Parts: sequence; structure tokens; C-alpha cells
Amino acid sequence: MHSFIDNNFDAILVLDISGVITRVNPAFVKMLGYSKQEVEGKSAFNCAFLPEEELRQLVTLHEMVMRGESLSSIECVRATKSGVQLNIMLSVTPFYNDRNQIDSWIIVVADRTAQKQDQERLIANQEELDIFIQNNSDGIAFFDESGSLIKMNKSVETIFGYSFKELQNISYYNIPIVSEEMKIKLTEQFMRDSVIRNFEVEGVTKEGRKLPMLVSITPLTKTITTYGVVIKDISQLRSAQSSLNRSEALSMIGQLAAGVAHEIRNPLTSLKGFTKLIELKANIESKHYFEIMNDEFNRIELILNEMLGVAKPHNDRVIKTEVSAIIEYAIALLQTQAVMKSIEIVTEFIDNPVIECDDNQIKQVFINVVKNAIEAMDQGGQITVRAVQPNEDGIQVEVIDQGEGMTPAQLAKLTEPFYSTKEKGTGLGLMMCLNIMEHHKGFLKFESELGKGTRVILGLPVRQ
Repeated sequence: MHSFIDNNFDAILVLDISGVITRVNPAFVKMLGYSKQEVEGKSAFNCAFLPEEELRQLVTLHEMVMRGESLSSIECVRATKSGVQLNIMLSVTPFYNDRNQIDSWIIVVADRTAQKQDQERLIANQEELDIFIQNNSDGIAFFDESGSLIKMNKSVETIFGYSFKELQNISYYNIPIVSEEMKIKLTEQFMRDSVIRNFEVEGVTKEGRKLPMLVSITPLTKTITTYGVVIKDISQLRSAQSSLNRSEALSMIGQLAAGVAHEIRNPLTSLKGFTKLIELKANIESKHYFEIMNDEFNRIELILNEMLGVAKPHNDRVIKTEVSAIIEYAIALLQTQAVMKSIEIVTEFIDNPVIECDDNQIKQVFINVVKNAIEAMDQGGQITVRAVQPNEDGIQVEVIDQGEGMTPAQLAKLTEPFYSTKEKGTGLGLMMCLNIMEHHKGFLKFESELGKGTRVILGLPVRQ
């Protein structure tokens, strides 16, 4: 027994029935730094290697061993001679004499300090990883091998509107945030490559709104029992790219329009002048043709003005003006046209905000929008112009008509250059309006449903 104790790699000490240390092995001396003379013959309850806060546990262990219990895997702390505290794992075994009475107890001491530190580091790393996952702006979710959602961060809920409770019992194959077609494509890609990186798909929010997003799927173990999914909402990126493309298109079209308009305006002026001179000498039968010619000249001038408006959207001046004054000016200008089509224009003002803008350009925008509303209503009806000030930073004006409305496809192309839903439209008017609004740091939005009319929303900041 003595040979087994002395040659064991683990630290061992032997206590008699009263708790006095009768023997320690070399491994114990090496671990704690106390010599055999400093330890043997002393009570374990009074040894320097026992921290005071551990005394109560040792008394409890002593009582349990005296009842004949064998104890193992007991975590505690012991101090080396140099004062370093070690995380210890104890295994306590009672030793019986030939009369079957507890004669002593043998304690095997294993240093678990390194493992404890590794475990603490692992826990800390796990906590850091959890914080990173939870605070990540991208949606992050984990699925088990059966396809069930086992964890997700707040960004998934923010992007799609579903809580974890709503999705946790739903299989990947039934999860509502991706269409069936996209699930099939993702599955085929994953089966082929075992990993997916930045696969562009179309997601669906709880409200039914569609989102462009990039999906990456990675197995988290070699046996592929758990999957990590990263979802990046790229709707803002797509919107920014669309705005950039539109700005570049506007710049190119503006330069082209300015050149064409200037080249056409001079000969047009000459043509109008000579036509007037000829008209004075023409007979009565020819008057009708001159009316048509003058109408067409006026139409060409209107197109030229729109082209120049696209070419020169910058604010020439900025003044303070009441929103109601701009709206009333536009309505007064178009009132006759509205009455002729049995259309009533109703205004609703909540407060009367004052904004800083180039009033001539903003008047042009409202004239264009209200004019479009009138032209969309062949059966008469009501146009509502509503102005509100949602906050101190900006105002919002809505122009709501009861016209034919538009399809989603028409709505998507509405501000594209040279696209028009009107038979004689140039497709430049709304493009010019959008350009003016953006240069005023505002926005122009359209909502429409076929057969139910159109709602145009104009937003402008209070200050430039």
C-alpha cells in the first residue's frame, strides 16, 4: 500500500480516524510545496494548505466518511506554500482494519486548475459569442439536423417580424420567411456544396412585405447535425443602388435634354413666328390647320420645358413659405380643368407649416401631381389634398384621387424616364418632380390599386 501511495502520479494523503495526516506522497509535496515534515503528524483541519473558507466543507466530508460513505469528484480549493490557490478534485475512500472498522481514510488529490481555467475561458468565450450573435445587425439562426429552429437572435425578429416562440416548433421546410421556390433552391445548393455563401433570395416578412436578402448556411459540426444560418437584409443596399443608378441616369438624360432643348427652341421660335405671319394672309378654310399647328407648337414647348426641368433641378433660391400657399396656388391654376371634368378638389390642413424651399419648383411639383390626378379621373369625383406636419423636422402632403389606379408593374416604372401611362405623356414630368424633391432633401412616393385610385405622398423637410 505504501509503495502504491508513494509512486502514484496523483497527490495522495492518508488521514487517521481523528483527521491527523499520517502520510503524504511525493506527488502531494510537489503539488502543494509543503515537505512531509511540515504536514505529517498534523491535523488536516489546521494545515496551512486548507483555506479557512474550506474548513466547513472538510468537517462535513469527515462526518460523511465516518458514516462509511465513499466520496469522489468533490470540487474544492487548496493553497500551495507560495500562496497560489489551486482548484482541486478530491476523491475520499475510507480504509477498514481487520475488525471491519474505519481505520483511516485515503484522499486522492487531482489538480484541476488548468481545466477549470479552460472551462472559465470557454464559458467567457461562449458569453462573448452569445453577445456577438444577439447584437449582430444580421439575422443569425441555428437549426438542428431535423430542420427545427433551436436558436435565433433579435435581428431575425426585427427583419421578419416573427418572435422565436412563433418559429421554434416549425421545421425549416415550413418556415414562412422564405418562399417554397427559394427553399428548394437553397436545399439543392446546400446538398451540392455542403455550404452556402451569400446566396441571394427573396424573403417574406410577417406582414407579407418582400425583402431581398443574402443567405449563408454553414454546418457547425463535421457530422452536420447543426446548421448556422446568417441572413443579411440588403433592401437598403438595393435602394441605395437604385438611387445611384437613377441619379446617374438623370445626369445623363439631363445633359442630353438640355442640349436637345436648346437646339430645338431657336428653330421653333422661328417656325412659330413665320406661321403667325402666314396665318394672317391665309383664307378662312385654312384657319383650322393653323390652330392644329399652334397646338402642336405649344405641345413641343411644353416638352422642351419639361426637358429643361430635368436638366436643371438645382435650387435657384430658398425662401420661407407656407405649404398651404403653394397648394392653393396649384389648385387655383388647375381649378377650371377640374370643374370641366366634374371633379371637386378638397383641401385638409392640419396646422399650416412653414418650410424653406424654392417655391417655384415646389409649385411645379404640386401642379404636376394634381394635374395627373385630374387627368386620371374621366368619370369625375373628388381629389383630396391633405397636409400634415408629422414632426418638427418635416411635413407630409398627400394627394388622393379616385381615378383608375395602376397595376404594381406600372407603379414600379412610374418615375423611369420616358415611361408614361398617358397616351400623350412624355414620361419626364414625374421624373422631374422626383428630381426636385430629392434636391430639396424630400421624397415622393406612390401607392395605387387598380380600380381604386392613387395616393401620392410628398415629404419635405422644414429647413433646407
